[in-house]
Amino acid sequence: MGTKTKSNPKSNGGTKSSPIARLIQIGRKKSFVTINDILEFFPDAEQDVEQLEEAFAALISAGIPYIEDAELLADPSDEDLKQEELEEEEEEVKPADDLANIDTDDTIGLYLKEVSRVPLLTATQEVELAQRIESGRMAREELARGNVSSRRR
Repeated sequence: MGTKTKSNPKSNGGTKSSPIARLIQIGRKKSFVTINDILEFFPDAEQDVEQLEEAFAALISAGIPYIEDAELLADPSDEDLKQEELEEEEEEVKPADDLANIDTDDTIGLYLKEVSRVPLLTATQEVELAQRIESGRMAREELARGNVSSRRR
């Protein structure tokens, strides 16, 4: 009977904490629990909704997320991690290569290379900035003339 640990919690209907405790143990090992894991411990979940709600509450209080399918979680993250590592390596290599080709006596060339890395404003950002500058100039002129009420200041 010691080898059938998964069947014991299912057959032992008197203790509700043992299937939940096993589910939490699995969740801590994997750092998540799948819906299939939950249904393995609670096959009659549709008939006993209270027990299922208790299991979800215990998982939430233990900080263990539950997901639909483990494959959806594992595969994209591995590919994404590899892609992110490649992109980071490329970013680290590019700045060193760009600056390595510039003579240290050529300060203008160095300045232009550095300036080219700064992103430019979009058309809408440029218009918005120009409007803010213009409204600031107008406000300064009004204050200089003294035509502004104390409430508006």
